Amino acid sequence: MVMRPVIVCLIYLISLNLLILNLMTCGCSKAKKQEAQNPLTQVEQLKQEANNGNLAAAFELGKMLINGTNTEKDLTNGISWIEKAANGGHAKAMEYMGFLYETGPGVEPSLTKALDWYQKSYKAGNTNVISQINKIKDSLALEKARQDEEIEKQHQEAIKKETLEIYNEGVRLASGDGTQQDLSKAAELFKKAAERGFGPAQYNLAMLLLTGSGVEKNVVEAERLLKLAADQDYPEAQYSLAVLYAKGEIDGKPDFKKAAEWAEKAAAQGKAEAQYNLGILYATGHGVPQDDAKAAEWFKKAAEQGHPIAQSNLGVFYVKGRGVKQDFKEALKWFLLAAEQGNPVAQYNLGIFYQKGQGVDRDPAEAYKWTLLAAEQGDQDAIQNRDYLAMELSPKDIAEGIRRATSFVLKKFTNSTEFLLSLTNEPDIN
Repeated sequence: MVMRPVIVCLIYLISLNLLILNLMTCGCSKAKKQEAQNPLTQVEQLKQEANNGNLAAAFELGKMLINGTNTEKDLTNGISWIEKAANGGHAKAMEYMGFLYETGPGVEPSLTKALDWYQKSYKAGNTNVISQINKIKDSLALEKARQDEEIEKQHQEAIKKETLEIYNEGVRLASGDGTQQDLSKAAELFKKAAERGFGPAQYNLAMLLLTGSGVEKNVVEAERLLKLAADQDYPEAQYSLAVLYAKGEIDGKPDFKKAAEWAEKAAAQGKAEAQYNLGILYATGHGVPQDDAKAAEWFKKAAEQGHPIAQSNLGVFYVKGRGVKQDFKEALKWFLLAAEQGNPVAQYNLGIFYQKGQGVDRDPAEAYKWTLLAAEQGDQDAIQNRDYLAMELSPKDIAEGIRRATSFVLKKFTNSTEFLLSLTNEPDIN
């Protein structure tokens, strides 16, 4: 009976604790529920404030919509709210608009518009945008430079195309290709293209001036034009200057030093005629120190391009051992290449080789063939040797030599009827 009040007190305390716990649990649930409702309330509240002209609210609302912060993402509406804030003078909103136009989300990227917004933001007191302003200015300046460069390139390409068309028409009139030849009109067109700095036109006009074709002859002006073209590394002009100076057509006195300088420039670019003539200058010591080795070197460069006189000269160098080691077989090779192109000196020398058996087996008929071919081109040494062989060789060898010469002409040359008739005539024997 004494314990009863104690039990009652315990029961009371337990019940009180349960009630407190229940109240705490309910409070937490309501707090969580309230917390979940707060974001929606915040968006609505910001929208209401923004509609009432609160620029800061409009800016914050725009950012929440763009980022989808506690609301459904809505890029278009978000940008709209930020733009309203920016147009109202909100410096941070202006900065944000600059960022959007710089990076492109939701708007078409435009550095010009981005710069405009950044500058507005700076004027509104936002100094944080200074680095972006400078960065975009640099980018725009670089872009403008690129555009200007492209425009200039297109302009130059158009001029170049037009100039080439003018030049080509000049070439057509000068050559009479598909039209009546008109050197005077061609000279006018070449001059027009030459005044634009077109090397080939400068060269062609110079050639007309040198000969007085279609224009009054003017060697001084021709020299000036050739130099302009030559300074553009136009090999034809460089070689023509070399010839001009070698012949002394400027002041009546040859200048082999200048001739060698220009010939070497053209030769270095692979012009065979220049390489051959440079070989001549080194072989004779005109304008350069006499040097057989260099002469042989330039003859070989030209010979390898099929220049017949260079081939013949190189053959002579190998025979005599000038600038190269004496080598009759090598000489024979170059004489043959030149002779097959109709070079009379090489044909004569080839005849001597077959006559004497130098670098090749002796062949009287082949000797007569090449000697006869050279003689018919007027080579005096060949004429004398032809007459000598006519007395020394058997009729059979002579007949075979004529047959071979006739076959050679038929294979190598056209319009050879007159030449063939002369081949079949017996030489005069005195």
